[in-house]
Amino acid sequence: MTDQSDATVAATPVQPGSRLTRGARQAWVLAQLRTAYDVSPRAYAAALDVSVATTLLDLRDPRARGLVRVAGTTKDRRYFLA
Repeated sequence: MTDQSDATVAATPVQPGSRLTRGARQAWVLAQLRTAYDVSPRAYAAALDVSVATTLLDLRDPRARGLVRVAGTTKDRRYFLA
């Protein structure tokens, strides 16, 4: 299922050349998680044209607030709605 959800996230990018604020990126990924089940940091980064480090920072707050949960190790980490 994870390969399929990464494909879904990658197929729904934002407008080319647009730069989103952290809050907008967080809202985007939460919306994606409602339909795609899970997302990897790499798929998130590719869809929004940001670095993997940025995705990890973006997901820190929703995770601390209990909105998302994480599974896996560093290389195969996945984020899900809580």
